[in-house]
Amino acid sequence: MQMQRYQPAAALSPYIKGYMVMNSGEGMTNRLLPGTSLVMAFRYKGSLTYKNGTDTPLPASIISGLRRTASLVQYEGDTEVILVTFREGGAAAFCNMPVHQLYSQSISLQDVFAPQQVRDVEEQLALATGNIARISIIERFLLAHLKHAKTDAAIHHTIASIQAAKGIININALAKSVFMSTDVLEKKFRSIAGCTPKQFANTTRLRHAIDQYTAGSSLTSLAYDAGYYDQSHFTRDFRSFTGLAPRAYFSTERRW
Repeated sequence: MQMQRYQPAAALSPYIKGYMVMNSGEGMTNRLLPGTSLVMAFRYKGSLTYKNGTDTPLPASIISGLRRTASLVQYEGDTEVILVTFREGGAAAFCNMPVHQLYSQSISLQDVFAPQQVRDVEEQLALATGNIARISIIERFLLAHLKHAKTDAAIHHTIASIQAAKGIININALAKSVFMSTDVLEKKFRSIAGCTPKQFANTTRLRHAIDQYTAGSSLTSLAYDAGYYDQSHFTRDFRSFTGLAPRAYFSTERRW
């Protein structure tokens, strides 16, 4: 597998972290962990299949919401895809729907934007030569749908606070810090970030624990550092999050 990363244009930088261009080589199965960013994927060569219980072919262009469990995706040989990774809360500036409706789903972009506009992008990507040309096509599409939505300072403060605390934070206290009830914060947060603050914090906590692991690390220390009081609770949440027990997960090859 080959991967190349690119930065977004300045006008899109407040909303998008970056682009990843992938070629699957001889083919592979990738375990996608839950994250805190929504992702668009544009496949212009080959095919992708979800392997979660049934083999479900994926459309050429999709948007994936946040989720609480891992997904397995099969890349056929010589498949080429461009991933657009949004900043936390960034996808809401493009979608004409509350992004929490995408939770635990990957749906065709034709269900979110005008189908003919999506088909035009897919055709242009198939004909384009080179990564820069393809990213330019995607950026024109995104800029055309940017609503210039006013950022919600309270929600962005909440996101930053959860990230700074590595997910170990009291949501009720966090709501008070932005002068909202917990229910009001949850409703606003879901519509912008794509999940509840508690779900966002849990994902942040487990992703940080996984990122901190190095060969030979103590799983007990990893659990305590992640705010768990016992190893069994950590193992149960970890297995639900990744689909594997900690030792099994850390012994497997991780793509990204």
